[in-house]
This record gives sequence, structure tokens and C-alpha cells, in this order.
Amino acid sequence: MAMTPVELVLDVVAYAFALWLGLHVWSRNPGVARLRYAGMGLITYALALAAAGMSAFTPAPASLAWGRWSWTLALMPALFWCATIFTLTSDNAATPENSHLSAIGALPAIALLLFLMGIGTPFLFVSSDHTLRPGPFFAGIAGIISLLMFTALVVAWRQYRRQPRAPLGLALIATLFFGLGMGLVMFPLLPLPLLWRLLAIGLDLVSLGLVVAFLDALDAGESLARDLLRSFTFSLAISLLFGGQVTLAILISTGPIPAMLLLLLASIGTAILVQTQASRLQAALDRLSLGRAPRMQQERETLRAVAEALPRAREDMPPHWLASDEFARHTRRALSHLGALPRLASNPLTRLRLVEERLARRQIPDNTLARATELQAMLRESIIRLKPAEDADFNGSDAWRFYNALYYPYVVGLKPYSRRALHDNLAPTEKAALDWFRGQVPERTLYNWQKAAAELIAQDLRERERKVDG
Repeated sequence: MAMTPVELVLDVVAYAFALWLGLHVWSRNPGVARLRYAGMGLITYALALAAAGMSAFTPAPASLAWGRWSWTLALMPALFWCATIFTLTSDNAATPENSHLSAIGALPAIALLLFLMGIGTPFLFVSSDHTLRPGPFFAGIAGIISLLMFTALVVAWRQYRRQPRAPLGLALIATLFFGLGMGLVMFPLLPLPLLWRLLAIGLDLVSLGLVVAFLDALDAGESLARDLLRSFTFSLAISLLFGGQVTLAILISTGPIPAMLLLLLASIGTAILVQTQASRLQAALDRLSLGRAPRMQQERETLRAVAEALPRAREDMPPHWLASDEFARHTRRALSHLGALPRLASNPLTRLRLVEERLARRQIPDNTLARATELQAMLRESIIRLKPAEDADFNGSDAWRFYNALYYPYVVGLKPYSRRALHDNLAPTEKAALDWFRGQVPERTLYNWQKAAAELIAQDLRERERKVDG
């Protein structure tokens, strides 16, 4: 079914916005599961919109191929939505309490299998009389997705009852309406084109993406609005610059023929991808052009990352306004990012007056990178203070547990429970510590020690901050 000009505009605009938000949410911190899954959901939704537009303007039999893509991609956001909702109950830390995340991690693989089944087999969709119809497995897949959506709704409700915060309430309401919207996609009762079915779930997907990004920014003590506005403005400008040229060619000369529509969608998508992944692309180009200057590569990467962190910094929340538990939480996060200056740059603890005083005492210019470096030094000093006054470099006794729990994982960089971590060329002391962790310290125990030790570090920082104020 062909689209009207208004529907085509809606399709392209919704595609561009969903693709931008998905890539932006994902790129905020690819290591956080809830951001990754929310981003995947928005990206697959955007691709479903693009395929629906191509199907409407492509003659048969190619339109059936695009139709398979659009209908299959339309089912996939539900899987990523469920994964996102499930991970909202976790802080995404690599702890035994969050070991269930490994099971949730199977959902992207299931989504890939669903995609390959939909576009490459007659199990989900069959074509007859130039029309796509549900295949033999469609009802079963729709039933599984419905069950997952109901489970996600129950999980969202329980989480909201335990922690009644406005963002979680919005996620709960969005889950309810998203489930109803997915019902229109999977069990169509009205003769609506796919575009309008997709638009019916678009607002819910956008709401979830914003909720997840807000919760992540809240946990990190960062600002979301300025970062979103900066990214949106840049993406809009670049998309208009490149997509606008193709649009003019369509309006003046060719009309919305399949080749030009595909070029328009690809131009907008490439522009958004380049903007949202600019730092990673520049890092890759640096590796190619500055391969013989690793130090310069590292310095450029650090400066880029710090520049990206600037819009995220919250200047309206001085650390001395924080409650004790909030201060301790940001201390734990800072310790986990001890080896990553760019991640420290947006931490609220960089605005401690103690940091400012130390920089002024040493006559170092006060800037974001200098504050992150000074916070890093302060945290290392606090960790060293935990070391017992014994003439030894390592000891596995109880008196050393807090020092060992912070020093070796965060300062030295040991990852005792990771199968992918490389621990080559370790000093004898570090090798002994690694063997001790693996042989005598369960992962849950290490996590508890790190949490308790971080609270001691936070108390130390607050006491030092009061001395500066006094």
C-alpha cells in the first residue's frame, strides 16, 4: 500500500528521531545493559520504519522483501523492551546479585534469530498474491512475545512499588501502552497500514529511552538535558545538510522513487551515526594515522572524552549538598572509574572544595581535566591510608581486606573473576594477590568488602572537605 506524502514525511522524521535517540542512549555508556538494550530497541524500531517506507514505494516483488524486513523488525523492539525493563531492577554492576543479567543477555541473540527467521524463511511470513501473510510459527512467536511483555509489566509494577519514583512510574505506564501497541502489530484487528501501527508504539519507545537515560544520569550525578540538546542539535544540523540535498533532488527532479528514497534514508542514517559515534570514529582514525605515536593517541582520546563529559557535568549539585548515602554512592562510582579520567570528569566529586583547594595550592589551572586528575590522586591517597602499618606489600589477613579489595582491582587493575582479562607480566606481589582472590575470596565477598571500603573512603573525603570549609 503506497504512502501519501504526509505519511512519507512522518515515516522519515520518526525514523531519524528514533535512530538518533537510540544511538545516543546506547553511546552514553555501552557497558550498561539497560542503556544498550533501550538503544537496540529504538534502533530496530527506526529500521522497521525505514523498511516500511521502502516497501510502500518499491514495486513487487521487491516490495515483499522490504515488507518481510519491516514486519520482522517491528517485532524485535518488544524483546529489547523486555530486556530493558528486567535490567532496571539492577545497578548493572558485575556482582553475584546481578548474575541474572547473563540470562537476559540471551535476548539479543533471540532477536537476531527471530530476524533471520523472518527475512530468510517462510516460518514467520509467507507471500501469496503479492501479499505477506502470517506463517506457521507466527502465532507461537507472538504468544511468546506477549508472555514476555506481561512479565515485563509485572516486573515494572513490582519495582515501582518497592521504589516509587516518577521515572519508574512512567516506565510502568509506557510498558502497559507499549504492550497494547504491540498487540496492534502482532494481532491486527483494524485494517491499518504498518506505518500507523509502528507510530502507535513510537511514543512509548521514546519514553522508555528517555527514562533509562534519565535514571542513568541520575545514578551518575550527571546532567541529561544539556547532553541531549547538544547531540540533537548537531544531529539535526548534519541530517539537514546531507539529507536536505537528497530531498531537493527528489522534489525537483526524480520524485520518491525507490533509489532516491533509499539514498535519503541512508544519508540521514549515516549523518546521525557519524555524529553520535564521532569520538569512536576519531579514535579509529587516530589509530590508522598515528599508529606510531601511541602516547599522542591516548592524549587525544582523553581530551575528546573529557570534552564529551563537560555537557554532562551538573554544576547545580555541589557535593556538600549530597546526603551521606548519595556521597558514598558517587564515591563507589568514582573508585570503579579510577583508571578512566574521562569517566571521572563528570563525577560530582570533582567539584569538592578540597579539589579546588589542592589545585590552588599547587598553582595548577582549574579545569575539568585537572579536577579529574586531582580527584584520582585523592582517591588513591585514601586507598593507601587503608593499608595496615606492617612491613609487607601483601597480606591476606582480615586487617588487609579493605585495602586489598580496593587497591588491587582499582589501582593495579586486577580482574580476578573475569575469563577474558589478561594478567600477564604481573609482579610477584600482584600474582600472589590474584591467586588469593581466586582461591579464598568469593566474588560476593569481594563486592561487600569494596562497598564497605568505599564508605570508609567517602567518610574520609567528607572529613577532609569539612576541614577545608572550617
